[in-house]
Amino acid sequence: MRWIAIGLAIAGISVATANGQQLQLRRSPGWFTNDKGCRVWDPSAKSNENFTWSGPCPNGTAAGEGVLQWFEDKKPTDRYEGHLENGRVSGHGVLEWADGRYDGQWSDFRPQGQGTYRNAKGEVFSGNWVLGCFHDGNRRAAIGVNPASCP
Repeated sequence: MRWIAIGLAIAGISVATANGQQLQLRRSPGWFTNDKGCRVWDPSAKSNENFTWSGPCPNGTAAGEGVLQWFEDKKPTDRYEGHLENGRVSGHGVLEWADGRYDGQWSDFRPQGQGTYRNAKGEVFSGNWVLGCFHDGNRRAAIGVNPASCP
């Protein structure tokens, strides 16, 4: 589970849905380089984490279209298929993790524009996302940001 959130903890990110369920995720942001010398920015990485990138890696930084697969203790976890700019998730892409999936536009690891988040319970948050925030009537969700920063 990468960084889908209605709650963002200090020094870590949590996942929550409208019912308030929360799970603690990764610890600290930073640049990570894989065994092929390609680096990506991970906003919530763990020390036992590594990744593969199938796309281009100009000047040692992941960019363009490809598949970014994360591993924890050598076991596959989250998977992103789409566009990266300067090692960061930006443009259109699909992020899948154990408890959910987001398909849509991204800007610096946050949903920005049209997208759909579906959680393991089947709840769907579809429409316009602004700087990681979704708001449709009483339905709210946040991905990669503190929900308190969402209108």
